[in-house]
Amino acid sequence: MNDYVEVKSDENKRSSESNGNKFRSDFGRRPPPRPGASSKSARRFQNARSASGDLPSRRLLFSVVGLSFVLPLVVAIALGAAWLRQTLEPLTADLSQTRDELALASYGTTLRAHALHAAQGLDSFFVERLLDAKSLASTPSLVNAARRAGGEHRARGFGDKKIYEVEAEMGAVRSLGLFPEVDLYLLHHLSTNPFFLEATLTDQFGYNVAMTHAALDFVQRDELWWQGAWTEGLHLGAVEYDRRTRELSMAIGVPVEDPMSGERLGVLKVLLGINDVQTLMDTTVQSVSGIEISVFDPGGHAIVDTASGHAPDRIKSDKFNPVEVPPDDRTGYLAAGGDVVGFAHTAGLSSYWSLRSGFSGLGWAVQVRGEPSGMKQAFGFLDETMRAMQEWPFRLGVAGAVGGFGVLVVCLGIVWLLVRRLSRAIAASRPDPQPLPHPVHNL
Repeated sequence: MNDYVEVKSDENKRSSESNGNKFRSDFGRRPPPRPGASSKSARRFQNARSASGDLPSRRLLFSVVGLSFVLPLVVAIALGAAWLRQTLEPLTADLSQTRDELALASYGTTLRAHALHAAQGLDSFFVERLLDAKSLASTPSLVNAARRAGGEHRARGFGDKKIYEVEAEMGAVRSLGLFPEVDLYLLHHLSTNPFFLEATLTDQFGYNVAMTHAALDFVQRDELWWQGAWTEGLHLGAVEYDRRTRELSMAIGVPVEDPMSGERLGVLKVLLGINDVQTLMDTTVQSVSGIEISVFDPGGHAIVDTASGHAPDRIKSDKFNPVEVPPDDRTGYLAAGGDVVGFAHTAGLSSYWSLRSGFSGLGWAVQVRGEPSGMKQAFGFLDETMRAMQEWPFRLGVAGAVGGFGVLVVCLGIVWLLVRRLSRAIAASRPDPQPLPHPVHNL
């Protein structure tokens, strides 16, 4: 009896130790579902338990896939944007230079046309004034007065008498007053011709015959206008300030000739006001927006300056000089000080050949200055192209980021589906785990 009890006790002891070892090995594991739990919960528990020990978690898979795709994508987009920006910089610079050259050529050609038009306007104006002067000099009353005055002065012994002797003999007298009706005729003509300020008629010896103003001396043949008209057939004087009229003016001298024989009987001088020339250029500027006109005489002194309103400190002043242009070019354009300047010269023989053989013309230079903003207006589409090119790297980065994000979402979705199906397949291939028996403790 005692032996039986000892054997039974040893068996119970070994059974208890075995159960205890199993309990300790299962310690820390997820407890099995309760006996009353649903079969769905039991299957979920079993699938999770079977898969947890062999597959990585889905979050880890998503992180690995996301980093392995996003990081190269970001690096590729950054490198692509940098490469594209570096490639576009010289292209943009070349396009900008091309734009400036095309704009300069286009706008410069336009300003050159304006300068040429202004020079032609000046030539037309002076040709008309010279024709007016020649028409006045051919008036019968002036021709007869010059012929008769020459005979009268010769009869008085003046003839070829020296100038200082004649001036000393005449004293304060500036005219013999032989033809007062011619004085009135000249005054009437000036009242109908707004361009001429004064007029003086002399005979073949250079003595005053008729005039519209008080002359400074009696003999005029020592004056440049008289000598030029008598010897060359036409004279255009330099632009000077006239103290009597208080205006800039130019002396025009034309010979008085016998209409039948062509014999020269005297010289007519008219004083042309330059204010009319300035008004003519002002009208041209008003008809074309964005330009300013300057006109310079052969000495480089300004006669017209529309930008300053013909300010006295710029007209006939050494402080305001023309832009240097190629001496052999009569027309053209160039860039000067950030502006574009079109230039042209007044014509020579082609416009004045009918007035005097070999006459070289005024020799004036016309410069038309345009605003820099007007130079690029015609090529605004190139500015838009360059701005678009500068935005290409940013647009490429945004497009790459959006496209990469979309691809990443698709890849993560595919990975999630694959992991889900793989997990289910692995779980289905494993046998269902048997529930562990509860340990029995025999007392």
